[in-house]
Formats: sequence, structure tokens, C-alpha cells
Amino acid sequence: LSGAGLMSAAGGMKVIMTGATGYIGAQLTRRLVGDGHVVHAVVRESSDTTKLRNLGDHVHLHAVAADQSQLCALMADVRPAVVYHFAGYGAALHSDIGELIDANIGAGLRLIEAMARTGVRRFVNASSYWQFDSEGEVAPNGLYAASKQAFREHLASYEEDGTLETVHLILYSIYGPGDRRRKLMTDLFAARGGPLELTGGDQYLDYVYIDDVIDAFSCAATQLIERPEDVRNQMFTVGTGKLTTAHQLIALFEEVSGGAVDARWGARPYLPGQIFEPMRPDKPLPGWHSSVDLRAGLEKIIQIDQYSGSARVVEN
Repeated sequence: LSGAGLMSAAGGMKVIMTGATGYIGAQLTRRLVGDGHVVHAVVRESSDTTKLRNLGDHVHLHAVAADQSQLCALMADVRPAVVYHFAGYGAALHSDIGELIDANIGAGLRLIEAMARTGVRRFVNASSYWQFDSEGEVAPNGLYAASKQAFREHLASYEEDGTLETVHLILYSIYGPGDRRRKLMTDLFAARGGPLELTGGDQYLDYVYIDDVIDAFSCAATQLIERPEDVRNQMFTVGTGKLTTAHQLIALFEEVSGGAVDARWGARPYLPGQIFEPMRPDKPLPGWHSSVDLRAGLEKIIQIDQYSGSARVVEN
């Protein structure tokens, strides 16, 4: 990196991030801070910033997500080397369509327009495999995925005219210690020997350990800064390529943990638009590969033992 505007006083890189209070964003923030970088987190007034409070003066919180002029001022002041975009609303049942549309489309558009107006160019975006069918064709499986795809389509015009240089990372089923999002993996750990109500269990998932995901985002930013010609304005898959059914996951968990799971198969319906086989992760990010297989990931979580309870929001 060159240019004093891109660097903090301590010599690290300055970045702007949305969604820093979420599971992936908080983990990446910790990684960046540990590497000596400074994170400027764009948050909502209502955001729970507990996860970021112990990271000292390497994290700055800015409640400017809904204000275009303030976003522009922040971009101009920080001059980040990279902007990471994780913010989104992914509830399974949409009680507030307006909130979902603003979170998944409006907030992102305000962000990239602020970048365009201030000459900030590099943008790393989190996408979802829910936006695609098993062949990798665009086929959103619900309103959440459709809104994510709509933002991607809007962003294309900024890429085509050279205003922004972007990398889109397509995420699969992320898991790891401390995750409290409502999903099969967290329900499995939270059950702790009690009954676990499940679907029929025939859907395949590609489980990617959180450390590998964070490595991918770090690698994407590095590539965009150092070798933009290799990655700019492209989509890459962040998956292991190893598909696992719920039945196989339960069996592996029992083997690793040494305990039985009281699985109630068929007690819950499949999600609307359930994807039974995700697209293959056949376009990996250059310089990245997954290194933690599912068995090792489960062993790590059991060792750390930080799972507790479940949230209401469903995330991929």
C-alpha cells in the first residue's frame, strides 16, 4: 500500500466495514485489529456493539448508515484502503419488508454512492449461495436472496464504468464457536442432549469454518490491493466442495462428541425455497483454500464450547 491516507498512525491499513457487529464482521474485525489495522465500523443507532467494545482504539463506531451526507464525510475523512460490506437483514419470516429492502439494497447503495463521490474504489462484498441454483445460475430462493442479488445488479454499473473495483465472495454454511444465529449447527450444540426437532434432513450443505471464511476476506482485500487485475469485478466461491446432509452431520457430531442426539426427523418443515443441493464452489478465490474440515471444525467448537442459545435471525 502507498499513500498516507490509506494508513493509520500506527502504520496499519484503515478499512471501513458494515455489519461489523454480526458474526462474520466481528470475527474479521478482531483479525484486522490483531494484525494492526484500524476498522471504522458503520453501524445503526440500534446496533448492539458489545462484541467490539474490548478492541480499544483500533475500532471506531459510526452511526451514519442511513445518512448519505454523513457516509460521504466518513469516506472522505477515513480514505479507507478497502470497504467490506456484510450488513444485511436475513429473517426467515419478513415482518417488515421495508426494513429488509433498505438493509439489503438501500444501505448498500448509499455506501457505494458515498464511495463513488469521494474516490474510494475497493469494495469487498459478501454474497450468498442462496442467490443461485445448483448449476450456478442466478435463481434467488426467496426475498432475502432476491434483495442481495438486486444489490449486486445495481453495483454492476459502478464496476462497468470503472468507478469501483469489487470482489464478491459467495458464502456457504458458515459455522464456528460463539455463533448464535439460528441454524442447524447452533441448534445442534444448544440442544445438549435434549430433543432436537429437524426437517427431513435430505438437504445438502457445504460447511465452512469461520477461520477459513475470515482468511478468504483478508485474502480478497490483499488481492484487490496488490493484484487487482486477477480479481476485480469478479465473484468467487468460499466453500469446501464437500457436501453434507443433516443426517451425516448428526452422525459425525455423535461420533466426535461421544454423545447421542435425540433427533426428531420430520418435526419441522423445510424452509420455503429450500435449496437441496447448493452450487458447486468451482471458482475459488486465487490464493485461498479451505483448511478446516468438518470433523476438525466440530472438534474445535466442542473444545472451545462457546455455543449457547439461538437467535431468531436465519443467516447463511
